[in-house]
Amino acid sequence: MTMQTVASPDTRIQSAVREAFFAGLITLGLFVLLIGFKTDQNIRNELILVQRWGMLAIIVALAMAGRFAMVAFISPALEQRKSTKPRKADASARQTWVRQNFNKLALVFLLLYPPMILYLVGVQGSLKWVDNFGIQILIYVMLGWGLNIVVGYAGLLDLGYIAFFAMGAYLWAMFTSPVETYLKINNHLVPGSYLY
Repeated sequence: MTMQTVASPDTRIQSAVREAFFAGLITLGLFVLLIGFKTDQNIRNELILVQRWGMLAIIVALAMAGRFAMVAFISPALEQRKSTKPRKADASARQTWVRQNFNKLALVFLLLYPPMILYLVGVQGSLKWVDNFGIQILIYVMLGWGLNIVVGYAGLLDLGYIAFFAMGAYLWAMFTSPVETYLKINNHLVPGSYLY
């Protein structure tokens, strides 16, 4: 017979404060370069670095408050609700209609989405809503599948395959840009180039 120990409110609050502090440190470490700094161009077309410490502080505070609320209030309430809730014998029998037919609904939506968008926003608007968003969605689907294969089947956390996406994006941007962009250095054409 095992005995469940219920944490007292004081120890739960202390644990929540500790976890919120660590969540804030991790959030600060992750987002100091992504949110704390922003590159922008000034009026002379020079690249400048803009600090956004206020936005970074808001993100860190939100992460800390969310972790504190999760550990102090939400998790204990869920555990208490779970322990007092009577268990049902067969959870798979009470699936909803949407859950049972999700694949069919997704296929119908996939087939009806392009004509519906074409009808609603016209040909030019459909380029944005179908092509651009569809390409973005499929890129993220491919990234997710790659991570699922590496982590899910092999059990390894290897993010090296993302380098191929980065190389492809860089080469696509380079090859679709005007040639003059890569041949100009300090507003002078490089000697030996065919535009010299």
